[in-house]
Amino acid sequence: MSQSKPLRDAMKLHFYPFAKEQGFVRGKASSLIAPFSRVEGDMVHWFDLQWEKYLRPYFVVNFCEFPFEGTSALKEQFVDKPEHRGEGYNYGGRLQRSRGGDLYHWFSNAKPLGKILRSFSFTYTPEQAVGELIDSFGELEAWWESKLEGPHIYIF
Repeated sequence: MSQSKPLRDAMKLHFYPFAKEQGFVRGKASSLIAPFSRVEGDMVHWFDLQWEKYLRPYFVVNFCEFPFEGTSALKEQFVDKPEHRGEGYNYGGRLQRSRGGDLYHWFSNAKPLGKILRSFSFTYTPEQAVGELIDSFGELEAWWESKLEGPHIYIF
């Protein structure tokens, strides 16, 4: 069994319904990527949950937005990762526990050092880790609306 299975199960139980409530549709997932997207006005808001490649309990949210181009775009780009870089495409970045480029900054069951010292516990429950993502998702909504970068948004 993968180390990330409890976290993946909590994600399916708590985050997937949350994303659906926000108007997102989940695309075809692989073992490492689960894409989501929605149409807002004339733009597509797209993100994926990316799991750590060795299936340890770490994940990050990659995001972007691009112009909605009708039903053909819906089939080819809506739920799959947009590969085009045309006019109106906003490159986005990542929603993660904190800013930075390495795995330490990704969401996970592992607590940051400061929280370990305060709680005398090394890990979050899977539900707490997913709750951390849900709590920070508003920053992603703010980025789509006005391109504001909150403390959990990392633009690379």
